[in-house]
Amino acid sequence: MSTSSEPDAATTRVSGLRLTYALFGGILAWMAHLIAMAALNGWVCRTGRLWPMHAVTAATLVATLHVLWVSRQVSRDPTPDPGIRAAHFLGSAAIVINLFNAVLIVAEWVPVLVVHPCSTG
Repeated sequence: MSTSSEPDAATTRVSGLRLTYALFGGILAWMAHLIAMAALNGWVCRTGRLWPMHAVTAATLVATLHVLWVSRQVSRDPTPDPGIRAAHFLGSAAIVINLFNAVLIVAEWVPVLVVHPCSTG
């Protein structure tokens, strides 16, 4: 028997923290990727090893895909509550944002595959 003070499962799934993660997690992963790639460039030029750039790309892309999965869950929560329906819209917006962030991460990684980061052109 549930009391009115206990949150139900639906409102727990679409919490403010979960919605915030869905909206901003991919952006933070993309920013981390951008900063890490710039920071690693000097080390890569000194050592000639590209694996840290590939590892950073893989980690941030996996993080963005997880955020995308959470965004999809938020947007598809089957709750008739009007507050949750507003979260559905934000979850749908988060899907678009996180798809864009995943594209940005891959777009920043492609030059590492094609052109060595230390080549002068």
